[in-house]
Amino acid sequence: MNYIKCPKCGREEPAFDYAHVCGPIEVKPKMNERIKLLKHQASLWCDENIPEQFSEEINGYGSAWEDKFAELIVRECVDIVSKVPNSYRDYRNQIEDAMRADCLQAIQIHFGVKE
Repeated sequence: MNYIKCPKCGREEPAFDYAHVCGPIEVKPKMNERIKLLKHQASLWCDENIPEQFSEEINGYGSAWEDKFAELIVRECVDIVSKVPNSYRDYRNQIEDAMRADCLQAIQIHFGVKE
């Protein structure tokens, strides 16, 4: 199991546990860089999949870009949840795996994103 060491107190917590925070932790730059990358990926997808005559809509590709950007965010969230490590070393791992699979499927169905 991976652990995260608190930069303030030195306490180590499992990598999936974000509840322990001794002070402000700067996450915004990383998030902004990730969002910029997803925006770029959505634009590339539109460039490759939307005929040029449709790119003259408001905001370039209009709702096609927004739909792709939202889909990429949902896929990213699903990917993060799917990689959360099991925290138990006994039969409860199977329960965690089943719950994780149910959550992933529910998110994908709710947002209409297919695997």
